[in-house]
Amino acid sequence: VYHLDDSNRLAVMNQLKKYPGIINITSTDRNYIDGQGGEYVKNALGENIGTRILKIDQNYIPTLGLKLMQGENFEENNIKEGDQSVIVNEKLLGHLGFKNEAIGQIITMNGRDLRIIGVVKDFHYDSMKQTIEPLVFLANTGKKYNFIFMKYYPAQLGQLIPYIKTTWKKIVPDKELNFQFWDEQLAQRYQAEERWGRIIAYAAIIALLISSLGLFGFTLLGINKRIKEIGVRRVNGAKISELMLMLNKDFVKWVAISFVIAVPIAYYTMNKWLENFAYKTELSWWIFALAGLMALVIALLTVSWQTWKAANRNPVESLKYE
Repeated sequence: VYHLDDSNRLAVMNQLKKYPGIINITSTDRNYIDGQGGEYVKNALGENIGTRILKIDQNYIPTLGLKLMQGENFEENNIKEGDQSVIVNEKLLGHLGFKNEAIGQIITMNGRDLRIIGVVKDFHYDSMKQTIEPLVFLANTGKKYNFIFMKYYPAQLGQLIPYIKTTWKKIVPDKELNFQFWDEQLAQRYQAEERWGRIIAYAAIIALLISSLGLFGFTLLGINKRIKEIGVRRVNGAKISELMLMLNKDFVKWVAISFVIAVPIAYYTMNKWLENFAYKTELSWWIFALAGLMALVIALLTVSWQTWKAANRNPVESLKYE
């Protein structure tokens, strides 16, 4: 929704509020996708702190599910021309250097003295590849409400869209309606990561199948070279479990060597990829231990059937084998 005057905005929002499928509705000057606004705030030491600016109404915080850590939200009767109240995020509060409680403190922005009435918990409004920046919420006074946000029940979407279109056409027939689904817009930021995730998953499955086939062939070749040895050991009283342990031990050794080679390469590659994100998980040791255990289990499942068949073979046939 672009550039509605205050009367039309209120008329649209009031009509939409009547629809039972809408949980909450709010208006603001930005949508987090198309551009950003910024100013500088002076801290207690007189230093300029760069901060993002959002102009909102009293429904913005509850609609987006943001959490107030201190103070209170804007009140409808306080959102008027010249309002001096602001809400800041935790990130900005950490830069301001107040020794006492933040509520009621005065900050200076663009030559204006503004009073903090609330502190909202930090939340991501940019890509996860960027750090959370200082943020100031200003009470919008009706001059620049570019966007209307709605939270709705998903099951009501089929009936909700026609209702929105009808309401818009009735109140603002001379302006084009442009609506988007915010979750889809945000998801576009991470399309590359999702695509790479699918590619890596498919590649891992193919590599697993190829390696299992290779290990299966390597097992047959190794066992066929030791058929007579297996027969001699059986004749001399070797147990099936002992023979299987002997045969599997050689293959497990190569799995262990490949694991030792693969771990540092995987660790380095994952760390380089995670460097693209400002907030990232740590690579724990148990992830690699689990991967090694899975590789060992897959290898044992691949070779154990053949080693069991070889160990159970009639020793007379084994001794005749050429």
